[in-house]
Formats: sequence, structure tokens, C-alpha cells
Amino acid sequence: MKNDGIDFDSSQDVVKAMEYEVFRLVVDDTQRGKGIGKSLLQLAQDFAVFQSIGKMRRCVHLENCVKIWAVTAQFFVEANKLYEADEFVCYERDGLLNSYCKTIIL
Repeated sequence: MKNDGIDFDSSQDVVKAMEYEVFRLVVDDTQRGKGIGKSLLQLAQDFAVFQSIGKMRRCVHLENCVKIWAVTAQFFVEANKLYEADEFVCYERDGLLNSYCKTIIL
């Protein structure tokens, strides 16, 4: 169950992790290979960590980790390489899309 970006374990009513999603990270064709995608991905991760720290101070049951999810088409080879190079784990390959997750321990 998710609520306001927080993943709850309904069996124990304990918050497991803050969760965020990178949605359609795109770099213009003429600008690829310059580190822009890597920088944008890092900025998204920094934002998620910053937001989570504030919420963790208000929620005593929250574990000290952040999960960042991303989904990209398999045919976007460079996008898949970007996530894998940044230690995202591919959790699902459904034929067209790959679902990635990175857990950051705070």
C-alpha cells in the first residue's frame, strides 16, 4: 500500500521506505553523451533524499531508506545502460518495458 510516497507494510502498520518515481527522463538527441542524463538522475536522487529526511523526522516508524523507481522501454538501450550504471536493479522485464529500482540507505 502506498500513501503520499510512503510504502506501508499493512500487516504491521509500519512504514518501510519513502518511494519516488523518475517519470520520463529525456535528453534531446543532440545533447546525449554529455552527462546530462546522469546529472538529471543524480538531481532526482538528491531531491528524493532531501524530501525523505524531512518526512523521516516526523515519522518515527520510517526506516532510513529511499526507493527510487524508473520504467523505460527496452529499445532505449542507452537509458537502460544509464540506470544500470547508476546501480538501479532491474526488477521486471515484460517484453517492452524494464522496471528499475534503486534503494538508498540514509
